[in-house]
Amino acid sequence: MRLYVNFSQPSFKLMDKTRDGACVTKRYHPPLTPFQRVLAHPAVAQVAKEALVAQFAQLDPVVLLHDIRLGQGRLAALAHATPFADNVGNPKADVDAFLDGLRHAWKEAKIRPTSRKKASIPRGRRRPDPLARVTEDLRIWFYEDPSQTGHELLCRLQANHPDTYPDMLLRTVQRRVKIWRAEVARSLVFGVGGDAHTPMTV
Repeated sequence: MRLYVNFSQPSFKLMDKTRDGACVTKRYHPPLTPFQRVLAHPAVAQVAKEALVAQFAQLDPVVLLHDIRLGQGRLAALAHATPFADNVGNPKADVDAFLDGLRHAWKEAKIRPTSRKKASIPRGRRRPDPLARVTEDLRIWFYEDPSQTGHELLCRLQANHPDTYPDMLLRTVQRRVKIWRAEVARSLVFGVGGDAHTPMTV
């Protein structure tokens, strides 16, 4: 990583910063690698610069990146207690395969071997179900006449239970009606799942 960053990764350095009220303007030097900055610095001895130039001539950034990815893969294998095959041969032997993988890695969003897809956790109900005690009543009323709307069912519920179920529950009732209508559609197509007395969890 040290060799790859110092010799192959250019970065920006701030040149100056000016403020005009709330507006801040920043200017940067042209992007250079740390190696290039050392070569351009007058305080560095010429002997040290020549040694760095000779070292740079022997480096291949593709091989360096391959070795970094290989090391990351080993660390990931150790962290997850899974065996990882050692590459005991020539370190350049599978560079071609590595480069081929880079062409498709961005499509799969898996650039690093340490990346792991996070398991999606189903989002559960965050608050108590306000219709828990009357859901089955609503369901039976709906199956008596599936053409009823959620608003009609809520009005009937409010008539049976005054001052208990406010208008703000309309969207909740409509979501239940949507599920029950899907059941009716399945029963018409497949002949199952449309019985009003079939137990159901909403």
